[in-house]
Amino acid sequence: MALTEDDILEICIASFARQPKLAVLPVGQSSYAGQRARALAQLLAQVLASAEQYQRDSLPVVTYVDGVPTTQTSSAALENWAYVLGVPSNLGGFGRNGAVVATGGTATGSGSVPGTPITAGAVLSDPSGQVLLQLRTGVVVNGSGNISIIVDAVTTGSAGNLAVGTRLKWQSPPVGIAPYVYMTGATSGGYDVESDISLAQRILDYLRYPVQGGTPADIRRWAEESTDSEGRSIGVARAYALPLRDGLGTCGVVALLAGSGSGRDPGATKAAQIQTYIDGKRIATDTITVYRPHMPAGEKLSIVVRIRPGVAFTWDWWGFNLASAVASAASTTLVLNTTTPSNLAATVDNGKKPRVQLVGATPVPQVVRVLSYADNSPAPGQATLTVDTAISGTPTEMYQAGGAVLPVALAVQSYIDSVGPSRLAGYLDPSDTWVDVVSVAGISHAALNATASDGRRVLDVLPNAGADPSALLGVTIAVGANPAATADVPMLDATPGQGPQIPELASVLILGG
Repeated sequence: MALTEDDILEICIASFARQPKLAVLPVGQSSYAGQRARALAQLLAQVLASAEQYQRDSLPVVTYVDGVPTTQTSSAALENWAYVLGVPSNLGGFGRNGAVVATGGTATGSGSVPGTPITAGAVLSDPSGQVLLQLRTGVVVNGSGNISIIVDAVTTGSAGNLAVGTRLKWQSPPVGIAPYVYMTGATSGGYDVESDISLAQRILDYLRYPVQGGTPADIRRWAEESTDSEGRSIGVARAYALPLRDGLGTCGVVALLAGSGSGRDPGATKAAQIQTYIDGKRIATDTITVYRPHMPAGEKLSIVVRIRPGVAFTWDWWGFNLASAVASAASTTLVLNTTTPSNLAATVDNGKKPRVQLVGATPVPQVVRVLSYADNSPAPGQATLTVDTAISGTPTEMYQAGGAVLPVALAVQSYIDSVGPSRLAGYLDPSDTWVDVVSVAGISHAALNATASDGRRVLDVLPNAGADPSALLGVTIAVGANPAATADVPMLDATPGQGPQIPELASVLILGG
C-alpha cells in the first residue's frame, strides 16, 4: 500500500526535527518547516500515487471481492491494451464496445379514422419518458381502426430493451390516433457502453487464450465478436462453448445478447448470422452449432426476498407485507379491490408521497408514489389511488415500498441474467467457468450488495446474521406454478436439437424482514 500524504508529512517532520540546524526551531505542522514538509508530502504523494497507478496499468488485472469481479486498471490503459492486442470493438477497429440501440419492437394501437397515415420516424416514449423510440416505417390505420407498427429505440443502451406489454406514448399523436400503443414484441439488442471490468476480461482472454484454430475458447470468441454481412456487430454479450455436446467432432455454442430475460435470446435471424460468421472461421471438418437459449414459459422464476433496509432506505410506510389486490390500472390511476391500507392512508394524510410497489405486470416491480386516495371508489370496498407515474401493463398486487426496493430488485434481476446454461452436458472448456444454478445464496449475495445510485449499500448486515445470509433475507424461489421453496434451481440441458435452458425472471417481490 502506498504511503499517504499524512504518512509522508509525519516522516518529513520527524526528519526535520533530527536535523542539527533545525533543532532550535519549532518543527510542527503549523511552523515554517512544517509548511515546507506539507508541500513536499503533497508532491511525493502525487508521485507515489502515479507510480502505483502505472504499476496497475502495466498489465490488466481482474480480482474478485466477495465473488464480484473488479479491476484497478485505468480506463485509458485498458483501451490502449485493447488497441495494441487487436481486441475488436463493435464500433469498428479495436477497443471498448460502444452503446447500441435496441431494435425490432412491435406494437399495436388504434385510430378513429381508417386510412389515417403515420409517417416513419414518429417518436414515442416509454412510461418513464426517458427512453425514446421511433416508427421504423410509415403505416396507415386499417379498416378495423387498428395499427401494427415496428419501433426501434432512439435512446442508446440497455434501457431501450423494453418488454412485451410496455405502454408507449406518442410524443405528437396524429389527429384521430389513440395516444398510446402497447408492445406486442420486445425491443432487444440494446446495451450500454462496455464497462472497464468487461473490457479487462476480454483483454485477459486475448492474452491467455490466443487463437489456435478452433478451440472452445476460439469458438466462444468468434460468437462474441460476430458481425452481420455488413460488418455490424450482432451484439453478443456472452457466449458459452459446449464441446462434444452433440457427439465426437462437435461443439455447441449458446450466444446471448445483452439485456434481460427473453431479451437475451438472439432470435432466429441473429442466430443464423452468428452461425454464418463462425462457419467462416472454423476448420472445415469441425461441426459447430449455434443454439438459441431455451426459456420455457412454464418455468419462469418468481422470487421473494425479505430485507432489512438501512436507515436511509427504510420503508415509506409499513404494510405488514400484506398484498392489496389490484382491480385495474390506467395511466396514473390505480384501483384496488380493498380500501386503502390504513398506514398508507395515514402517510398520505400527513402530506407525504409514499412509495408502493406494483407486481405482476413486469419482472421488476414498478415503484410509484401515491399522491392521493379515495376509499369506496369506484365501488364500496374499493379504493382509487392517484400515482405520480404512468403504470405499465396490468399489475395484480400492491405492497409497501421504500428506497431499497428497486436497487435490491434490480440486483436480483442482474444476478438471474448472469446465470448461464447447464454445465452438465458435454466436456466443458476448463478455461471458461460460469454459474449454472440459480441459488438462494447467489440471490442473497446480490441483495446484500445492492447499492443506490450514489454507491451506498441499501441493506443492513446484522453482526449476528451468521454465515448463511439467506437466514437474514428469507429468499424463496417458485418455478412456474410450483410452490415457493428455499431450494436452488439448476439449469437443464436434456433435449437433443434444442438449446440448453437459461433462467427467466417472472417477478421479484421485496418484503420486510
